[in-house]
Amino acid sequence: MNTVHGELSKEVNAYLRQITKESRHRRVGFTPAKWKKWLDGVGGLSLNLEGFEGLISREEMVELVNASLARDRAGVADAFVVTMLWGHGNSGYGPYRTHKILTQGGDSVSPVVLDALHSSVEAIRRGSHDGFWFMNNKYDDSGRPAGKIADLGPAFFTKWMYVVSAQGSPSGHHALPILDAVMQSAVKPFWGGGRPPRTGHTPDYVAYVDALKEWGGPFGASSVEVEEAIFDVSQGYSRLERFAPRQLDGVFGSDAGM
Repeated sequence: MNTVHGELSKEVNAYLRQITKESRHRRVGFTPAKWKKWLDGVGGLSLNLEGFEGLISREEMVELVNASLARDRAGVADAFVVTMLWGHGNSGYGPYRTHKILTQGGDSVSPVVLDALHSSVEAIRRGSHDGFWFMNNKYDDSGRPAGKIADLGPAFFTKWMYVVSAQGSPSGHHALPILDAVMQSAVKPFWGGGRPPRTGHTPDYVAYVDALKEWGGPFGASSVEVEEAIFDVSQGYSRLERFAPRQLDGVFGSDAGM
């Protein structure tokens, strides 16, 4: 695709300077009872949803997912749910959609889904091209299964890509940014003469990541910091809040082995 990029606005640049000096993130609210309705009793999950007290921040999500992935395959499903809690927040369909993706109509986490999510970790951590391609395709060139999961589209699998690639560092330079319809619209004014990135195409995602890195260069900012700045300004968030760190070890049940 055409990779001609324009310039960020003064508002985004000012916001970017702010978050690179002092990292602050909002907490996202969700309703535990709604998530429990859909996820309690699903085999393969060990989360205590009440332990979050209906709130989760970006830093908390990244830390918890990294800890859960340290359990290898056994922690993948819990890590995915934590990501979806943050990604969906209070949207009414989040719990249902997460249940549908994980179980594929069964009573437990689907082994096929678990395999795909587990395999995706390595692909995602290789970088933007390999990670997006794996999540967006059913088969590789040899006909072997890749990582595409039914009902999990780019808007939410790039959230999974972000948290997996972050590896415990919410604003790290190795972390991959989210590209959903909101970000597609938000980045459009800064894209210059080229076509803005589409959400379901690997080359477009790679060009998007490269553009964010280019914009962040003068500030020493990572691509996810640039993404966050563009998103927040587009949504009218002008003040970031700092929260005291919480001990959330209790969100993993006794079966998690942590």
